[in-house]
Amino acid sequence: MTAVSSSTREVDCDARALSGPASAPVRLSPGSRAPQADRLWRSKDADAFTDADREAIRSFVSAAVVDDPRWIGASTGNTADATAMAVAMWPVQRLDADLDAVMTALLNCALSNGNNTRAASIILFQTLTQVGARRKRSYKSVAASWQDKLRRDDYEEAIRRPQPVRHLLNGSEHSQAAKAA
Repeated sequence: MTAVSSSTREVDCDARALSGPASAPVRLSPGSRAPQADRLWRSKDADAFTDADREAIRSFVSAAVVDDPRWIGASTGNTADATAMAVAMWPVQRLDADLDAVMTALLNCALSNGNNTRAASIILFQTLTQVGARRKRSYKSVAASWQDKLRRDDYEEAIRRPQPVRHLLNGSEHSQAAKAA
């Protein structure tokens, strides 16, 4: 059950004990919460995020306070910390403010176009798949959008390689390809 006030947003984490270590409640500074920014990770397709969404996500993450030493890194874009916090919540038993905060920090990493956006995208996909297996179809659709994005990114990376298929050829095919060139 979630108790919301104007100055803090706290969560009863009794259900979290079933799935792993309990985390501290999420607290937000008054008036800092962008509308539904903490739920965008589970409601928008991977390619549907606008600049306004990205700003709302960054604002939410910078305003949220989670009593976990990894939160400082996760809230400032450290993918390793955000991933560790998300995986610690597996298997997902319920949607609550803690999960929303952690997944929003991970979403911030996935949208940052940094070195580890792929890792953040994979964890988002896996978490959404868990949620989709237990809940509404819309979560499955959002999970599928992240999987499509990952596949598209793999394809784009493959065609940028100078010799994208040479490693797939066996020895005799390689020599025939070299002769043909």
